[in-house]
Amino acid sequence: MVTFLHTADWQIGMTRRWLQPEAQARFDSDRLDAIRRSGEIARAQGCAFVVVAGDVFESSQLRQGTVLRALEVMREMELPVYLLPGNHDPLDSISIYRQPTFVDACPSNVIVLDSPRPVDVATGVQVIGAPWTGKHPGRDLVGDLVAELPAPDGTIRIVVGHGIVDVLDPSGANPAAIDTTTLLDALDHGQIHYVALGDRHSRTDIGGHGTMWYSGAVEVTDPREEAPGDVLVVTVDQD
Repeated sequence: MVTFLHTADWQIGMTRRWLQPEAQARFDSDRLDAIRRSGEIARAQGCAFVVVAGDVFESSQLRQGTVLRALEVMREMELPVYLLPGNHDPLDSISIYRQPTFVDACPSNVIVLDSPRPVDVATGVQVIGAPWTGKHPGRDLVGDLVAELPAPDGTIRIVVGHGIVDVLDPSGANPAAIDTTTLLDALDHGQIHYVALGDRHSRTDIGGHGTMWYSGAVEVTDPREEAPGDVLVVTVDQD
């Protein structure tokens, strides 16, 4: 059994053009305070680690100080923090995760999920991320990841993905939409045990089984968001 914290869409460095400089500074500070509070919750709840399901940063073009302050807050969490590149901060040639500011200052407890390779996070527990490598992947990255996983073998597997799921895509035309049928089948058969999603800024249960969630954004970004401002504390076991 393992307990961890699922969060997403921090979008560190987000700006709002209608804010005056002083108000923007408070806006930035509030986002970091929300992340800091998330770490406090993770420690208080006995979490073994934290997963951030994409869009950690607003973009790859941020001020050095913004990146350094964010990394310091993550260091203060005192737990392993697994970051998934999303559509705002993809792992492309100019990725923020490849820039010297991030690489040189990244604390040892912060790990970028830069490939779909399973990461052993505890005995018998793996985290597997589906990182975005560009703004328009053109395919279901999470579905492709799950298709490559082995059959159930006693390992608890936590999948971390980013993007819209097919049941929330009204057009049905997005080639990158995440196929929930495939994921629910893998969950039902014990091939995977939890799917941590990001991109939707409202906390949302997908499938109704309690095993696939959008955590929502930690800070409100739009008045249309129904359930923002949350993180999820998740406990998973073989059953």
